[in-house]
Amino acid sequence: MSNFPETKINKATPLDQLPADSDDSNVVNNILADMEAQNNNQAVDQRDQMMQQQYQQQQFAVNPQQMLKQQQMMQQQEEPQEEYYEEYQEQMPEPTMKDKILFMMKDPTLVFVIFMMLSNDLVRAYIVKFVEKFVKNPNYIIPIELCVRGLLAALLFYFARNLF
Repeated sequence: MSNFPETKINKATPLDQLPADSDDSNVVNNILADMEAQNNNQAVDQRDQMMQQQYQQQQFAVNPQQMLKQQQMMQQQEEPQEEYYEEYQEQMPEPTMKDKILFMMKDPTLVFVIFMMLSNDLVRAYIVKFVEKFVKNPNYIIPIELCVRGLLAALLFYFARNLF
């Protein structure tokens, strides 16, 4: 067994191509220098990798004490919210049948009111005059007027629903 690490030799030099006048010690010294250069390159690569890993660990490292403090803070924040929610639920009375009916009738009543407003003759005449300014063909006035009223009804419903 040798003290040198095993390395792969990419190209082997045939014995007949070695210089005949060179000393064996020069050849051995050249081989040792090559191996030492490879080891130095590997050491530099390993050192670079270790430095990069240490940098990444420093970037993303979390101190166990900090982690414990954060968990405790999260638990403290959750507990009051749960207690408040439970207290809030206890304070809210159960809706009565009247409240349930009023809640269910809210949307249909809103649709009925919007429909009655847009079906008014004055509103229809105003919308037709508005549409006539943009449409030259009289055959398209009524269908476009219906589309405009539908769009207005949808917008009114949306805003009224979100306000109340």
